[in-house]
Amino acid sequence: MIEALRIMRDHGADVDPEGDEFSPDITEELEKIFELAGTAIDKQKHLPASEQEASAIQQATNMGKSVIPNVNHQMMAGMIRVVMSGAVAQANAIATLEAKVFQRALDHSRGVVANSFLEQTQYSTEYLRELSDNDRQINKLLAGYGVETVDVDAFLSDVKSLTPQVKSDVENFKLKAPADNTFSIDAFLEDMGQ
Repeated sequence: MIEALRIMRDHGADVDPEGDEFSPDITEELEKIFELAGTAIDKQKHLPASEQEASAIQQATNMGKSVIPNVNHQMMAGMIRVVMSGAVAQANAIATLEAKVFQRALDHSRGVVANSFLEQTQYSTEYLRELSDNDRQINKLLAGYGVETVDVDAFLSDVKSLTPQVKSDVENFKLKAPADNTFSIDAFLEDMGQ
């Protein structure tokens, strides 16, 4: 703002850029200049960047001649540069702010995803622990895949109950077996050949 007031003073306006108060005429003229500069800049956006400033200065000067007393090409060039540098500074500030907001949102999202993953992992681990302690549920799951389950305790009980019978059968076999326990490979092959 002070730079714009200096430009006005340098081109004949009766204004103290360092002052605290300004006449209504200066305020109104400054508003018109900024409005013209903004309009001229907006109309040049379709041009290549290298041509925008010169074209905006010319257009603002032409538009300002009928609205603002004492307007000239140098004054409008200075005002356009003030507006453009302000716009660049503002765009830079906005870009910096957007980057910071985006980074914080990204950091927050990463945290939320990590927490969600951790919670899901804890839930799955707890579910698997509960499942491993529930034989009935395991049997249900296996049956769903067509796997027949065996009651291990009943199987071991059956094996234990057959132990005396197995011992008896082994003893009988030993008693009925011939006393000659030698093995002859030739005799075996001869028997196989018949």
